[in-house]
Amino acid sequence: MEAPGGFRGWLRTLTHHACADLLKNRKRPGRGSGDSRFLELLESVVARDALVKQLDEVFDRELLEEAMARVQLRVEPHTWNAFRLLALDGRSGAEAAKALGMKVATALVAKSKVQKLVRAELRKLDSSAGVGK
Repeated sequence: MEAPGGFRGWLRTLTHHACADLLKNRKRPGRGSGDSRFLELLESVVARDALVKQLDEVFDRELLEEAMARVQLRVEPHTWNAFRLLALDGRSGAEAAKALGMKVATALVAKSKVQKLVRAELRKLDSSAGVGK
């Protein structure tokens, strides 16, 4: 789903270069044997990969939150509440329908409608997050 040259690619490249610069600046004479330097290098690679993964997860979470906020503004409150109860809170169709005073089928259709809108909004946001487009 990620476009080449998109925001994530740019962020990953930026993080890689920042980590490489950090490693380059840490190189000082007399800093230990080759074994400790090798271990330090491995730890830096693992830390860089963990940072990139964490940045991707934060970006995805923020993108989802923004998409849901935009969709919530476009749908009726009872439609959003059905989605919230079913998809976000994990309630059963019967529980959600009872809480909202609607039929189970109506609640499930509302959930599906909001999910489709959120997916479409995510695609729009993800494509507009590209750098240099």
